[in-house]
Amino acid sequence: MGEIDRSLKRTKVESPGISDDDIWASDGGEFHPNVDDGDFYGERTDRPENAEIAAVRRVHAKQGYLAGLSSAKEESLQQGFDEGYPSGAIIGLEVGKILGTLQLLSSFNGVAGTKAKELLSTAKTELHIKKVLHRRYFDDNVQLPEEGHTVVNKWKIEVEKLVEQQRLELSSSNEDVVMN
Repeated sequence: MGEIDRSLKRTKVESPGISDDDIWASDGGEFHPNVDDGDFYGERTDRPENAEIAAVRRVHAKQGYLAGLSSAKEESLQQGFDEGYPSGAIIGLEVGKILGTLQLLSSFNGVAGTKAKELLSTAKTELHIKKVLHRRYFDDNVQLPEEGHTVVNKWKIEVEKLVEQQRLELSSSNEDVVMN
């Protein structure tokens, strides 16, 4: 084979640190940017030291790309957390009040206490954090509609009824104590 033919052949250079499970699904496990290797730092030659430099450049370009992706993900997650935290905190407080009130009411004897015991398990299921923070309850800006969270509102009404019923039971039992 002539010297010209040999110079036209490209040899594959294995880069240290690139694994076989290449996330780019590219051939040969190498990163191939849209820029010709010779366009990076000047004139292109086929000498072995230049092939090694090109391989190092590809590794650095790949690492830079991955670092950029990672940084962008972190910024997006933080922004989403910052936007959603106020709504989530308010809902969490309301759910805590509902469950706490049901637990308190379930400690009483009487109709309200019995009803609270029955409802507590259902409330824990329906008011589970993954369910109440589901995206179907929020708009595109992570805001609740003006009428509030439908499931939380339903449970607020249910608990208010039980609290009122417990008040009536306590006031009637106090009247019985005073009369005796």
